[in-house]
Amino acid sequence: MSTTLNVKATTNFSGVDKALVANAAGQGEFTLKHKQGDITASLEFTDKTATTDISALNGPVRARVDYRVNSDLKLHAGYCLTAKSYRVGAEYDGEVADRKVSLKAHYAEADGTVDGEASLSIDSDNKATLTFSNADVKTVKYSYSNGDYTFEPSFRVADQAAKLSVSKKEGKATYKVSYDVKAERASVEWSQKPWKVSAAAGVGAKGIGKANVSATWEKTYDF
Repeated sequence: MSTTLNVKATTNFSGVDKALVANAAGQGEFTLKHKQGDITASLEFTDKTATTDISALNGPVRARVDYRVNSDLKLHAGYCLTAKSYRVGAEYDGEVADRKVSLKAHYAEADGTVDGEASLSIDSDNKATLTFSNADVKTVKYSYSNGDYTFEPSFRVADQAAKLSVSKKEGKATYKVSYDVKAERASVEWSQKPWKVSAAAGVGAKGIGKANVSATWEKTYDF
């Protein structure tokens, strides 16, 4: 039996220009989990949830129960108290023909869609992943690791757009650079627990546009 509280605080700066002028907005997210045997119950809410009238629920409040059927299969059911809609799903992590396979599928009552992710590990350094919604493939991604570097070319099917990401581990920190070819948008990211800082801006023939910068602090407490 164990209980944890995950705290995540994010500050976003949008439209950052050369004079470092920007619009700032922040949010706190909290996830309280209680695990007993094969069942885990969790409650997610934000700093906007509690107002002077807490019954107003001014912010998302989600309750979820996970049940581990065996070492490979996990089922879950969740309910959003503010949207008054449920979400159910299953996650499978096992092996097929000596290859690690992961499959996640979820049904959302709010829009009646089934979405998910499927991945196949070819070996310890190569992995292929696709995401889907209903019967349509949304993205395809290939991950190749070489030492401290990881290369991730991906492709969005809907708008026929390619993206390339390269990340490097250096001590406890990870650096990541990405570029979306069609959107002509680049991003850089630095992460080292409990911090993550990222910046994204348009980078193309017209030069570099205003950036969006995000700073996140996240930590889990055990009780």
